[in-house]
Amino acid sequence: MNSSKLITGSMDNSINDSIVGYIITTDYKTHLLKIVIDNQSFLINTTLDTAYERNKQSFKFYVPSKYEDGILHKVELYDDATNQLLDSKQFMFHYLQHDPNEYKLLKKYELDYTNNVYRSFKQRLESIFYPISILLNRNKFGSLKNTLKAIKAYRIIKKESLFDVGFYINNNPTLLEKGDDLLLHYLYEGEKLGYKPHKNFDGNRYLQLNPDVKKANYNPLVHYALYGRSEKRNLNFDLDMDSIPESIKEDVETIHKSGLFNEAFYLDKYEDVLNSQLHPIEHYVRFGYKEKRNPSTSFNTDYYVTKYDDFNMYTINPLIHYIQEGQKENRLTTGSKGNIQLEDDLIKGWFATDTEDEIKGKLIIDRQEFSIEDSIFLDEKSDNEQDMQKFYRFEFVIPENYLDGKRHFVKLIDSDNIIIDSFVRSFYNITSTDVHVKRSITKEDMDRLSSIIEDIDTNTIPVFDDDAPLVSIVIVNRDGLHHLKRLFGSIDAISKFYPNFEVIVVDNASSDGSVEFVKNIDEIRVVCIENNVNESFSHANNQALDVANGDYILFLNNDIKPLDGFLNFMMESMLSNENVGAVGARLFYPDCSSSNLNADKSFSVQHNGIIFKESEGFIRPFNRENGVEFVDSESDVRNVAAVTAACLLVNRNNFLSVGGFDEAFIYGYEDVDLCLKLYRQGFGILCDGRARLYHYEFGTQELDNSRKVRDRRLNNRRVFVNRWNSWLRNKLAADKINGTSIFTNQKLCIALVVTESGINATAGDYFTALGLAGRFEEFGWDVKFLSQRGDGRSWYYVDDDVDVLISLLDRYDLRKIRCANNSLIKVAWLRNWFERWVSMPYFMMYDIVLCSSTLACDFVSEHTGKESFLFPLATDTSMFNGDAPVVDDFVCDYCFTGSYWNADREIVDCLNPNVADYSFNLYGANWEKVSSLKEFARGFVSYGDLPSVYASCRVVLDDANHVTKGFGSVNSRVYDAISSGRLVFT
Repeated sequence: MNSSKLITGSMDNSINDSIVGYIITTDYKTHLLKIVIDNQSFLINTTLDTAYERNKQSFKFYVPSKYEDGILHKVELYDDATNQLLDSKQFMFHYLQHDPNEYKLLKKYELDYTNNVYRSFKQRLESIFYPISILLNRNKFGSLKNTLKAIKAYRIIKKESLFDVGFYINNNPTLLEKGDDLLLHYLYEGEKLGYKPHKNFDGNRYLQLNPDVKKANYNPLVHYALYGRSEKRNLNFDLDMDSIPESIKEDVETIHKSGLFNEAFYLDKYEDVLNSQLHPIEHYVRFGYKEKRNPSTSFNTDYYVTKYDDFNMYTINPLIHYIQEGQKENRLTTGSKGNIQLEDDLIKGWFATDTEDEIKGKLIIDRQEFSIEDSIFLDEKSDNEQDMQKFYRFEFVIPENYLDGKRHFVKLIDSDNIIIDSFVRSFYNITSTDVHVKRSITKEDMDRLSSIIEDIDTNTIPVFDDDAPLVSIVIVNRDGLHHLKRLFGSIDAISKFYPNFEVIVVDNASSDGSVEFVKNIDEIRVVCIENNVNESFSHANNQALDVANGDYILFLNNDIKPLDGFLNFMMESMLSNENVGAVGARLFYPDCSSSNLNADKSFSVQHNGIIFKESEGFIRPFNRENGVEFVDSESDVRNVAAVTAACLLVNRNNFLSVGGFDEAFIYGYEDVDLCLKLYRQGFGILCDGRARLYHYEFGTQELDNSRKVRDRRLNNRRVFVNRWNSWLRNKLAADKINGTSIFTNQKLCIALVVTESGINATAGDYFTALGLAGRFEEFGWDVKFLSQRGDGRSWYYVDDDVDVLISLLDRYDLRKIRCANNSLIKVAWLRNWFERWVSMPYFMMYDIVLCSSTLACDFVSEHTGKESFLFPLATDTSMFNGDAPVVDDFVCDYCFTGSYWNADREIVDCLNPNVADYSFNLYGANWEKVSSLKEFARGFVSYGDLPSVYASCRVVLDDANHVTKGFGSVNSRVYDAISSGRLVFT
């Protein structure tokens, strides 16, 4: 950003948990600012204030809770692009809440930690052998008994996600680079320092609420993991009313003050709530009561709704009704007693009854009903005359198709069809050693697969005579004698088929006899370059060019075992295609049964080109088809963006023209960088799957665990990100849009934001989106819907695989989106409510703006300065094409399709069907509320029936409401009816 455009900036701490402020600029673009608290930097985006002050941009920054210490902190505001200081003040922070949009940052912290970015080998061992570490630190737990309980709790805490790594690091950022096991840090020190292990768990408050735990000198999280959850101890979660939507704030506050909601119970029953990032009460008010979830053991939502029919649960929350009315009248809140719980692949439960009727019951998993009558048995302990109720127990074996590692909603239903109990849990196949079911491979499987891989028809190998171009094979080695013996032991896979090559070994100060071994090779010509130090992979390979004589260079790792004719295949691909910059090969894992990391990948594909994905906060390269079992194919040469240098063939001149391997990289990314440089220069990159080699890379990598290795990987990442990240983002997007599959093997994924979705939807925006989705799918793209209602999940949770988000609704607040995909493209499609759209404080956050009319495009440009594109409504000709059958129930002379939502519609004032002797049908929701038209109301018809509705009439009416008429935006029903061959009056 040009610093001359920035005029001034200011910030204030008028809101205790936030730093708020503004900048004034002469351009109309949002800016990236940097806030420095003491010496810690944070980035924050500005938003445009209003349509009338577009040069004024505001910001709000939620302060991390670690600064809630009552001490003055120095705070500075900078423009990030120019590092210009805009303001400097001192603030004292109290009673802070967490930023609801911290998700991406927390995810990055968590990934850095779980991927051991800052952790040494010794520190990783401490995590693996945590019982030993805890025993050695037993003095921190007060007694041997408490120490042993901490060991037991550690596993439960990790398994049940009771410790939030991202949250813990965000509040204590220096811990990330120290590399310590964070859960152990909390158990040893963090709890005593008042650190919170999870945003929904405050250890100090837990001890205050449970004095028996404090007296026993328990770590609060250890006690909660072992006992507190099962005992349903209340955690008294923080409730930030400022983050609650206005529409439900009153209900949330009423329930919170009532004391009738047990957060611990709700979280324990419904494991999806913790991941939703919503406070349990907010979740219940927004979704839970509609799904008949229970807020505590003392209030059964379904029972209350069923027993009392003097209120409508869709207009008043049942628990709110009980608090305001039912409590005064001593209404009952629970019926049949019962409980269900998950145990491995069983659902176990019990229920009590005082009836002598036939005992019936069923379970519902998601929407599928299952009878449990055959498994119900009487609990003998309750079968005596003194018991008023009899207890029945049952065990239900979960069908195997549900053991998929996903969450399922389970309900126990009594004979009156009332939900007794329910839970949400993930179901796992307990016979599997891994949730993702690792590949199991026997010795016989290995023999079979290796024979397939090595079965190369020599008649298909391209033939080269003595005039073949000279290929210089470059091998870099350090203490890899055992690898060299394997490689040169298979050298006839080259020499038997390709007549003209030389070998150059660059040895990086080996001490294992590698140099002597190379010098004693006399079957082929080998040149050995001896380095006195361990040079980088880039430098050592570049060295070889000084002595190489070939016009083509084959870079080959020392841990390769070549198979017959691979070089011939690669040279044919290089020479028979125009403008090729590099050619790679298909690499396979050998027997990996002794490997710690790849034991399940024996004789599967390791590499068939490079693809790119967003991971760990940047665009990373990954091996295509990694871990896939080999299936032979005739069309095995493909265009790719990059290949690995484990086996990489290049034209010497092209290699030198892009500067060779960049020596800024140290054993990592240099091969990908080289290929991308060639690709950017206009050269093609090919991966020849016919060329097959084994790569023993796993053996080399597993010996590499030092802090030095970690540091070089961080350096490589920094260089790669700075050079390629932005460029790769654009290439990935273009690749997915065009379906070229060069940079990625993933389809473009689009999420459409709508009011509701599914077969019961009545909102018009969904039907518009549905037609658009159909066209997207014709391009081969994937489509998802983000629905405001009708789905238990918040529509602000956007899956990481979504590339493009298209919102059809102005009320969708981009500031609340939670998505780990930093490349998410946000598109606004304005079809109505144009004034409201541009007034939204987040409108300028959209990357692309589409408008349904030219007038709307002009309006957006005039009021925001933002470019917009004409994207009018249209019809889905696969549905509306005149081929739909006439349906007797729909037959009429003229009709209108559209719902009545208590807003002014011209059709209400202008139309009087009684004055003309023609039959009229009125389709849509709520027309029975309009007295002048209710006799013609035919109710809501499904979207799939609309083609027959139009086919069964002669004329279709259309009206334009006040939010579209002034902007010339035409309704989709006009296009649908015309496409169906019907006359339209509008």
